[in-house]
Amino acid sequence: SDNWVQPIVNDRETGRVRVAGAGVRSHAGPGSLAILKFRAHDEVTEGQTAWFEVLDADLNDGAIPVEITGAPLAPAPASITPDRGAATGGVVVRIQGANLRAVDGVYFGDAPAEWFEVDTLRSQVRALVPAGTGDVDVRLTAFETEGTLEKGFSYFTPDVQLTIAPPAEVDLANTLTTPVEITAIRGAPVGRIQFNLNYDPRIFAAIETEAIPVLAEPQQDADVETELLRPGMLQVTVNSTASGGLSASAITHCNLLAVGYDAEYPSLIYLSDVTAHSTTGARLSAGTGAR
Repeated sequence: SDNWVQPIVNDRETGRVRVAGAGVRSHAGPGSLAILKFRAHDEVTEGQTAWFEVLDADLNDGAIPVEITGAPLAPAPASITPDRGAATGGVVVRIQGANLRAVDGVYFGDAPAEWFEVDTLRSQVRALVPAGTGDVDVRLTAFETEGTLEKGFSYFTPDVQLTIAPPAEVDLANTLTTPVEITAIRGAPVGRIQFNLNYDPRIFAAIETEAIPVLAEPQQDADVETELLRPGMLQVTVNSTASGGLSASAITHCNLLAVGYDAEYPSLIYLSDVTAHSTTGARLSAGTGAR
């Protein structure tokens, strides 16, 4: 109808379009009330998935009942990185695939992930792996549909376990001090360990000052080095200077400065890319956890 107003309200922040009009000719039976055309932005790359949903409909100010129909596509997970982690859980994985926009649950076997985040721009889901054993299916749910990556994740018992214990909260412009603890599960003396500390750069910053060092109170008989790989990822290397290796305690405290807060983007601090070697230089398997 020519009486439709020029489309509408397009809110790019929330991704919602509101269509409104008046004076449409009366019609009985099926037909098209409006046809919406969408064009992808220039930064969208080939292979990304778009997802549409009608949230609300109102005809004649509610005088005519409206039923919204249309089944959402089931999630289709294609890959998971990393695909293995310690039996204690605590590793953050990236699940990529199609139709992930409406994911409302992530499961490893029958155990739900306590935290997950949908990244629609990259068609992926990040999830915190719960504790478990063996090879398990990774299952994504969305409304009444689901998709499964069979035997997508494997649990193992590592030689060395790193555990991160960030405080539950921190005030803006204050320092968040996060202990990183080490446990030699199989008793092998650890001579060197390297890991990445991941954090939300919109909320935290790794800023080195005389009053607030990035690393504080490293354990005795150890040299600690840091490198900011990119905003949101700090690489930490700990080398033992003692013949007995690193002791089972907090190997270091990582300090992050709280620079912002957004309730819609809860921050998650976690460890990744852990490598460990014994005092003789042998490679040790390593896992991460959180508490």
